[in-house]
Amino acid sequence: MSVTTFLHLEALEHVKQDLRTYEAKLKQLVELDVEKAKAELTTVVQHFRGELMRLRHSIDPKVMAHIDEGASPQQAVNAAANNVPTKAELAAKG
Repeated sequence: MSVTTFLHLEALEHVKQDLRTYEAKLKQLVELDVEKAKAELTTVVQHFRGELMRLRHSIDPKVMAHIDEGASPQQAVNAAANNVPTKAELAAKG
């Protein structure tokens, strides 16, 4: 084997090892970024869930009952103001 071939083979092995190392680092970085993004988004989702619950509790339960059954906000407000029973209330009486 010539010296040139030997040096090329040595260089090839080093490059292959470096490639494996950096591919592993890249994979780790991607996984860490995904986990970091997941943690951040989980925090944001929890915030909005809390805000949703806070707002739901600040609205008249009669209005929310009509909204939960598919009424638009305006319809729900009007139905609650006029004491219109919800579908669930009608079913319970029926």
